Amino acid sequence: MSINKIEKLKRKLEEESRKLKEIEAMYNFEVRKKMNHAKFIIAGELLKYPEKEKIIKQIIEGKEFSAKDAECLKILLDWYKITNINVKQRQNDLDNELIKA
Repeated sequence: MSINKIEKLKRKLEEESRKLKEIEAMYNFEVRKKMNHAKFIIAGELLKYPEKEKIIKQIIEGKEFSAKDAECLKILLDWYKITNINVKQRQNDLDNELIKA
């Protein structure tokens, strides 16, 4: 086999490999998108559940969240009038907020 043919085959193999990686990335993106949608469905159903406060309390209490996540959780809890749940913010996030102020 000539060197020219080997180079052509090598380039073709690299091109096919690149195409395969693109297809795989697109597939993974679609799977992640569907998984996120399923999580939202489950969360929405949870918020309709009569014992949602008890379940959410078990999930949230004792954990620390980033400033952004803590703020969003507090808004959600307030919106659904869920009380007696303490959303803890990570200490380093609290320190960063004090530095910015």
